[in-house]
Amino acid sequence: DDPAAVVKDAVRTLTSGGRILIVDFLPHQVEALRDVHAHRRLGFTNEEVNSWLVRAGAHTLATHHLATNPEAKGAERLVVSLWVGQVQ
Repeated sequence: DDPAAVVKDAVRTLTSGGRILIVDFLPHQVEALRDVHAHRRLGFTNEEVNSWLVRAGAHTLATHHLATNPEAKGAERLVVSLWVGQVQ
């Protein structure tokens, strides 16, 4: 229910220089994922994830976006994002 709290708890377990990998979708409109796969949210922005890392005492080391189907348009286009954070 609270992704920021999850990131904070995960970062808490790391030592200085430790890394965390967060994998999720960028914001999208594929509502079927709520019913079919029990998704609670329809993706996160870079700003959201970066702010969770900073508040948890880490920083964003790298961000990668991977289109699941580059030819898809509009509401059906899903982009998987990988955010790598590092404890300061």
